[in-house]
Amino acid sequence: MSEDLLIRHCSPTLAGIKTGNLFSCACPSRKDLTKDLCRLNKKLVPKGIRVLPLRVRKGRALIYAYRPNALESDLTDYRARALLLKYGYVPENPNDGVVVKHNGEYLSTKHSGKGIGLSSIAAAAKEYGGTLVVSHTDTAFYMDVVIQIQ
Repeated sequence: MSEDLLIRHCSPTLAGIKTGNLFSCACPSRKDLTKDLCRLNKKLVPKGIRVLPLRVRKGRALIYAYRPNALESDLTDYRARALLLKYGYVPENPNDGVVVKHNGEYLSTKHSGKGIGLSSIAAAAKEYGGTLVVSHTDTAFYMDVVIQIQ
């Protein structure tokens, strides 16, 4: 994934106008995508921006570029919280900020399905020789995925 593609689709986020942008791009190789995103994040994280793959399927990747501080601020707004609740999302961790596992699986507050998001991320990090570290504060949840790039 090129910097030009990121600029073309995410300029409002890069400029600090929007919290985040979603876009789809070609993804012939998951390994190459991971390398590209790590390279971009090395440049962007110090500037307060992160780029993550939300889904990779059928040769395409759904990419989310966002500003974590702006996202945290947005999610503390009462109107955003009301909208999330209306659609079944709990805007805060009901487990007092602790990430909970039961029988080796992360617990989820989703109304259907399983809480497999963190498990998937941990498995992907492990596949590339990395780690997933989960932490939190009273108002935020953090995931640090560390992958060695050769």
